Amino acid sequence: MEKRLQDLRRALGLTLAAFGAKIGTTAAAVSNWEHGESIPSVRVFQICKVFNVSEKWFNEGTGPMFNAPVSESDAEITRRHILELYEQLPPGLKKEFDAICQAIVDKIKSGDIPPPPNKSVTIGDNNVNINITQ
Repeated sequence: MEKRLQDLRRALGLTLAAFGAKIGTTAAAVSNWEHGESIPSVRVFQICKVFNVSEKWFNEGTGPMFNAPVSESDAEITRRHILELYEQLPPGLKKEFDAICQAIVDKIKSGDIPPPPNKSVTIGDNNVNINITQ
């Protein structure tokens, strides 16, 4: 397993320190594992999860090194993008954005028909387009 750990780390182009940091351990610990020290099972699980590595490959050396990538749906990409943009808003605009979102939730809960797609909403001094599809 130590050879596969080293192969993985090198395939990812990571130093001992960078690899260790991604799984919350030290470069020394990773180096020890690469030189034959037993890797704790919780770390094996963590390595496979963090780097999307096949547990079968990591434990047994068979099959592909990496699991097939999980593709995000358009909705997931949009959701992630909205959250990233939200985190960049100043506190005052976050409060206004929260109020708009709450109004949308209230409309949905009450059964009202949402506004048509591409409804333009003003937040502060900024013009923000909110697209709502049914």
